[in-house]
Amino acid sequence: MVARQDIALAVRDHRTFYEALVSNGFILPTRSSNIVTLEFMFDLLHDCMWCPKRGDVIDATIVSRPPPRRLLVKNIKDGIEDLCTNHFAESDPKIDKLMSLLNKLEKRDADHKWLVQVLYCVNKDDPIFFKSYAYRKPKKSTDINTIPIISNHMGFFDNLP
Repeated sequence: MVARQDIALAVRDHRTFYEALVSNGFILPTRSSNIVTLEFMFDLLHDCMWCPKRGDVIDATIVSRPPPRRLLVKNIKDGIEDLCTNHFAESDPKIDKLMSLLNKLEKRDADHKWLVQVLYCVNKDDPIFFKSYAYRKPKKSTDINTIPIISNHMGFFDNLP
């Protein structure tokens, strides 16, 4: 285990710590993302949390019209839950690492590209990776009960053109 004092000898600040993780093969969100905190990076360094590494993700994960972040996080959550229940034994340490990542994702934002890469590692068969996929914002339906009805009890609207 690496102590904070040992890291302090080689890493001066947040930026150099980030660059050190990237040069060691971690695929991280942009440095300005809310999720990239010192705690996040220490968890990666101490192998307490899962994160994609070089070789896990290929350029095929580029999606032309990705869904919003909240939908990506939901798909990642579903993929992690599926992995944990169907593919790993109950005592597998990967489960704790994936759940730690999921907790961070639910609390803090990350950039779209990294979320798509994480989703690719968790569930390669997600519909967003299909060639025909294009996210379209759902249209809001107008309900007749939500439209205000103005009363004409005083005759204000009578004889108007």
